[in-house]
Parts: sequence; structure tokens; C-alpha cells
Amino acid sequence: MSVARRAALVAGAASIGRAVARTLAGAGARLAIVDADHDRVHRVVSEIADAGAEAVALVADVGLPGEADRTVAETVERLGGLDILVTTFDVGRDEEFLAMNLEQWSTAIAGNLTPLFLICQAAARHMAERGYGRIVNVSARDWLGWDRRANYAAAKAGVVGLTRSIAWELVSRGITANIVAPGWIDDERARSLPEVVRSELAMQPIPKLGSPEDVAHAVLFMAADEAGYMTGQTLYVDGGRSVFSSLTA
Repeated sequence: MSVARRAALVAGAASIGRAVARTLAGAGARLAIVDADHDRVHRVVSEIADAGAEAVALVADVGLPGEADRTVAETVERLGGLDILVTTFDVGRDEEFLAMNLEQWSTAIAGNLTPLFLICQAAARHMAERGYGRIVNVSARDWLGWDRRANYAAAKAGVVGLTRSIAWELVSRGITANIVAPGWIDDERARSLPEVVRSELAMQPIPKLGSPEDVAHAVLFMAADEAGYMTGQTLYVDGGRSVFSSLTA
């Protein structure tokens, strides 16, 4: 997949963001990574450097007013442009629907959807001026709905709806926008819920956890030049869980 010399910004440096950044850098992209956690983002940049590539570390909470615009401006300044944006926000506050409070609801929306809107808008403005862009937003298979995750599912469904709207509006400006929707991935969240994960995987066609790299390779495809005839699409990386849903849009 051709991303060589493309300028890419990865938002989020946790498990999936880390794998995406390493994969894009390994494929030759010129890379910036933004995260609110100083140590985490610099650790990923160091790992990329150890692998013989280069990346720029940016520390910002892009969900705050002005931070997304500042992040994109700094990316353009440091990399000479911006061709690819990948977002990997993932904030969960699981609770039964009848017991869910406003703080738990707002945390999921503010952590998953608001920063994505802001950074996509800031990046798309630059991409539209240049007439080229790839936006890949990592949602989750749970946007289809799941137990104790009404807030998370609503936020991730918002990611899908927002991305499809971006795809519709900006295709004439040379910008594609697609979604990668992971299922259970071997990350911090899955490791914190061992019993839940075990029962979930028993019902899954491929009965094992996916790796962050599985998601990263799907992102690489969506971000590449070769994916130019795809926009507004959702690609599931979920061990076949989505087979059980009639909603596959």
C-alpha cells in the first residue's frame, strides 16, 4: 500500500494509535503523532526512531478549543503538509443503561466524538485547499449496540455518521473518509475485563483477540493511494462478530 512520503497525523498514541503510527512509519509515511499524554507520545516516537524511521511528537488535547487547529498547523509546518489523518480515540465508561448518569454519558461523548469532530474539521480544511486527503477514523464494532455501553455505542455510532457525512461532503475536494471498526483487541481495556472477553470470544467466529497491528494494517489500506475509489465505508476488524448483525452499513 502506497503511503510513502505522504504526510500523516495520527491522533492518539495508546495501543491502536501506537500500532498505526509504527505501521505508517514503516510504510514510509512522514509522521506526526498527537496525544495529551507527554510520556506516551514520546515513547511511541522513540520506538519509531529505534526502528529506523522518524516521527514528530505533539502534545495536545485536541478536544479543547483551539488545540486541533494548532495541532494541524504545527503538523503542516513540521511535515510540509498533511495528506492523511487517522484518529484512534477510545474512552469507555461502561454502565447499565438505567443506572448510567450524565457524567458517564458525557465522558464517552467528549472522549470519543468531540475531539474527532474538531481534528477532522481542522485537517479537512487544509486537505481541501490541496485537493487531496485521506481520513480514517477508528470507531468500534460496538457502534452496532452492546450491553452496558449505551454511551460508548452512541459515541461510536456518531463517529460512523460523522465520517460518512464528511465522505459525502468532501469527495469533490479530493478527500476520502472511511471507518475501521475493531472488535475485541488485545489492549488495556480488554485486559481489564478478562471474564467478559472470554465469554465474548466463545461466541465469535474467530475465537481470539485481535492485535492492534490487525487494526493498523486495515488503516494502512484505507490511508493508501490505492483506496481512492472507497469512501464512506466501514471495515470491520472483529473476528467475524459483525456477521451476527443485520446492520452492515
